[in-house]
Amino acid sequence: DLEKLEDSNEVLWLLQSPSWRPDLESEIDYIEEVARIMGYDQIKSHKLPAFKSNPVYQKQSIHKHRHTIRIFLNQRGFQDIRTLSFVGENLLKKTHTFSQDLVKVFNPLSEEHGYLRPSLFPSLLSVFEQNIKNGNECSRIFDVSKTFKHQPKDHKDLYPEDWKLGMLATGSLLKDGWSGKNQALDFLSFKGIVEDMMSYLNWPKLEWKSINSIPFLHPAMTAEVCLNGQSVGYVGMIHPELAHNFEVPKETCYG
Repeated sequence: DLEKLEDSNEVLWLLQSPSWRPDLESEIDYIEEVARIMGYDQIKSHKLPAFKSNPVYQKQSIHKHRHTIRIFLNQRGFQDIRTLSFVGENLLKKTHTFSQDLVKVFNPLSEEHGYLRPSLFPSLLSVFEQNIKNGNECSRIFDVSKTFKHQPKDHKDLYPEDWKLGMLATGSLLKDGWSGKNQALDFLSFKGIVEDMMSYLNWPKLEWKSINSIPFLHPAMTAEVCLNGQSVGYVGMIHPELAHNFEVPKETCYG
């Protein structure tokens, strides 16, 4: 029902929807209904104003890099996996990734889903462990997903989400051939895979710095990856204690 209300400055309409149309709740619902009855072709089109920054283009650009990385790693024998964004406190402590800036989940489905992951390492190592137990001794997996952390209350972005690439690998560089067993994958060859990937992406040459501050990596076989003087990641062999606890080869590399 429509009832026209006269006002000194403007014309108002009082609308009342029939009992069989509970979907008509807000003003935009009635506007859409009028447009539908009149015909959408009766509505004049207008060009949208241009924006200085184009978020659609930025999103496509990020997506392009993820797709290119996946192609390269698949060609190198890595398997693309998907893991949940939730991790449990036990796994975080077992992998030395538990910290105070974690994002805690209220009313989680189980203890294994109590936090949003701060790193891809715990989930990847858990999957990697299962692969090794199932007899896949030459295992290479990677994941391109988001990680989460909790910022102080005065920070502009309280719960930032960052896209990260995580890779775990062990075994031989190539499959064994007629000439015998191939060279085993080690820290230097894994580092070479990262360098080849950057070259495949046409990115500038990487800089490497020796570090020992990553608790789940070997302190003597870990390097920080720098691009244009800025840290973008790290690679190294997993800590011997973790390799023993998760029953994976001690030559397992992560980056």
